[in-house]
Amino acid sequence: MDAIVSGSANVALLIEGSNLWSLKRTSAGVERIPQSQDLSYILGDASDLSFLEDTNEAATLHELDLAHAGVKAIHLALMLCDPETSPEAARLGASELEILLVRSEVAARAERILDAKPMPTPLDLGIAVARCHSYERIEAKAFFARLAARQSVIGEVRRAWDALPGSLFAQGERAFVDSLFAREGVFRSLVHAQRGGADLKEWVAKHVLSPALRRYRAERLLPAWVDVLAALKENRDSKPGVNVLERILFSHKEEVSDPRELAERKPSSFLAKIRPKLLIPILLVLLWMLIIVSLVFVGLELIPAVLRKPLEIMLIVLSSYNIMIQLIRRFTH
Repeated sequence: MDAIVSGSANVALLIEGSNLWSLKRTSAGVERIPQSQDLSYILGDASDLSFLEDTNEAATLHELDLAHAGVKAIHLALMLCDPETSPEAARLGASELEILLVRSEVAARAERILDAKPMPTPLDLGIAVARCHSYERIEAKAFFARLAARQSVIGEVRRAWDALPGSLFAQGERAFVDSLFAREGVFRSLVHAQRGGADLKEWVAKHVLSPALRRYRAERLLPAWVDVLAALKENRDSKPGVNVLERILFSHKEEVSDPRELAERKPSSFLAKIRPKLLIPILLVLLWMLIIVSLVFVGLELIPAVLRKPLEIMLIVLSSYNIMIQLIRRFTH
């Protein structure tokens, strides 16, 4: 038996052969109903789908309860960070969140999503900490304090992800994998690894084995991601003018099919990289071409006029091309 679980829709689908049932908790207990409708009709526009293979009803219900509690915790956390939330709503929200966060599994589920991106403006983790402190909600206060302490690293991990070139993704794949990595806790795991100074190569070796990632070949993106993350740090610590990130991104580009990606490469284009180094060599090449032109016009006077012009052009091109290639190789490698 396989299953599909959505915490936001608070429903699970059991699949066994050609049979399909929906599974949902209600005030009366567990509701198990045979289904014949299309999946999109049952799940709506829910995007937080988890797939369970070779499972059973009990395990599916456990995952559904956990996923739904995680979604509720995220909504309450964001409400407490909102300066516009009324004092009464904040007090009730803090109490409910405190109950949810007593379960460490629920806290971890909420962190999976909240660790995927820095807290956006105008939401304020400091406000949430202060509210939970005033309401004496110890678990919730600690939850927000830990999240606030991770914000800088969350930002680093997100910037590295956003910096990955579009050529690594199929059309529409980036948004899907972004959501997948958040749901599966990949962002959260990398944030903790980066913050704790873990070996990121070992981190990659562990996560490339994840069945959830391998199902969509998403594990192939992990090496490029950690390379960019390391390059961002190295760029920050390196001497001015040394762009490590640019070199890493270029090494991971496969092909650029999106014009916007091509535009992104303009600052790191060939001319932008070699302009300072090739100023003098280019001037020397131009001088050499002038010399060749002078010799051609003097030395080819005896050749018939019909053949003179093509020969002049040929000599100029052959002489200057070889010199230009040698100089470019020397000054760009």
